[in-house]
This record gives sequence, C-alpha cells and structure tokens, in this order.
Amino acid sequence: MPYIQNNARQFLQQRPTFDPVYILRDASLGLQYLHSRTICHGDIKGANILVDDLGRALLCDFGLSRIKSDVTGRTVRVGTTAIIGSRNWMAPELLAGSNPKLPSDIYAFGMTLYELYTDENPLSNIPHADFVELVFKLQVRPDRPETEDVPRLADPFVDSRRAMLGPGP
Repeated sequence: MPYIQNNARQFLQQRPTFDPVYILRDASLGLQYLHSRTICHGDIKGANILVDDLGRALLCDFGLSRIKSDVTGRTVRVGTTAIIGSRNWMAPELLAGSNPKLPSDIYAFGMTLYELYTDENPLSNIPHADFVELVFKLQVRPDRPETEDVPRLADPFVDSRRAMLGPGP
C-alpha cells in the first residue's frame, strides 16, 4: 500500500477548490463495506480518512472498531479496551455510555460531512463541561452553514446530514 500523506481535512485545505463530495463518496463506500460485515468503525472523522494525491479516499484508524457477532449478538472490541473516541463526532448515545453501533458511525459520518464542507470541528463552540448535556439531553447539533460561506453544500447534502444527525440509533 502506498504512503498517503494527507487526511481529508489537510487535503481540502491544500486544495480549496476540490469538492469534498468525492472524498465523502469514497469514505461512504468504505463504511458501507464495513457495515456489510457488521463492523462498526467507531471513530469516523476527517482525520481518519486518508486522501491520496488524486483525491481518492480510504478509511483508516480502526483502533476503536467493533465486530458484531451474527451468532451471539455480542459485540467484540478490536484493539483498545477503553471506550474513547472523538467527542465532537460521537453519537449522543455514546456520550451517555452506550456501546458503539452501526448507526453511531452514520451520525459521525454526518458530522464529518459538516467538518469537510466547513473546515471546522463540529460543535467546537460548546464548552467541555456542557457538552454531554447539550448534545445528549438537549440534542444540540451544528447549524446549517450559510450558503455564501459554503457554496458547494447543496440542500440535498443538508437534508442528508440532518437525517444522519437525527435521534437514534
């Protein structure tokens, strides 16, 4: 496998005219593959999507991945045993202590869509002490960016992101 220097966010910062939709397409195909094998990635975000010089994206960092056993229904952790992750991308139920599930990845993917189109960490304006209450209990989500700030973020993407960030899992 060739060395890939940039994650998605770095790649887009270096190439501001490149449309993130291509990176998100590749990442979604990788996520679809994982989910078809009942593997939960557990840490989807721009930093965990590698992008080569041609704009092709690959998911990486499977340290928090979980495999759902079809036979027993139990979840087995792959890699680290601590329940950790990237708070700003975590599904609300994970903030409350639930185990990651496939819908948790979909929520994180919606946050990643926001991140790659805005070049901002989602919900970065929420203080650490208030994060769980605002995101889990009050269901605060990132606001829709203004069209003039993010002209490529078309309404279908906004609708998709809204669905990914809805109540769940």
